[in-house]
Amino acid sequence: MPLVFVFFCSLFFFTSLANSLVVTSFTTSSLQIYDGQEGFGEGVPWLEWTDGEQWALLYAQNFTLVIWVWYMIWMSSTFMSRTLSLRAFMPWKNRVWIGSCAASMLLQIVFCIISVFRGPNSVQSVPWWIYIIAFFWPVVFMPVQEIVKARDMKECVRAQKLAKLEFNTKLGMHSPL
Repeated sequence: MPLVFVFFCSLFFFTSLANSLVVTSFTTSSLQIYDGQEGFGEGVPWLEWTDGEQWALLYAQNFTLVIWVWYMIWMSSTFMSRTLSLRAFMPWKNRVWIGSCAASMLLQIVFCIISVFRGPNSVQSVPWWIYIIAFFWPVVFMPVQEIVKARDMKECVRAQKLAKLEFNTKLGMHSPL
C-alpha cells in the first residue's frame, strides 16, 4: 500500500511541476539558498535554475507534502488497531488522534501557504482531476486496508491456535498424569 501512495504522490508531484513550469511570467526575485560562498545574492540563482523552475519545484514539493499528510492521516486511522476493522474500532472516538490529525494537517497547510505565498503560480496551475484523485483516493485504499486487516486477523488467530496446541502438547508430554 505504501508503494501506491508513493506512486500517486509522485504523479501529483510531477504533474504539478510540469503545469507550474508552463507559467512563463515571473516577476519575483529568484529563490536562493546561502551556500557559504562569496557572491551570494548577486543574481546567480540556486543550482543555475531559472526563477520559473525554482518556483515550480517549490510549488510541486509543497502541494505533494499536503497530499502526503492527507494520505497518512487516512492511513493512520487503520493503524489504531492491528486486527479490528474500522466498524469495530472507531478511530474518530479517540480525541488525541483527532487532535493530532487536525494539527498536522493544519500545520502542513500553513507551511504550504507560507512557502508559496509570494510565488507567481497559483493553485489553478494544477489540473482539476489531480485534486479529485488526491482527495478521493482514500475511498479506494480504505477497503483494501480493511481486507488486509481481515487477512491479518486470520493469520493471528491461526498463530495463536498453533501456539496453544504446541504448549498443551509439550505440557502434557512432561505431566505426571
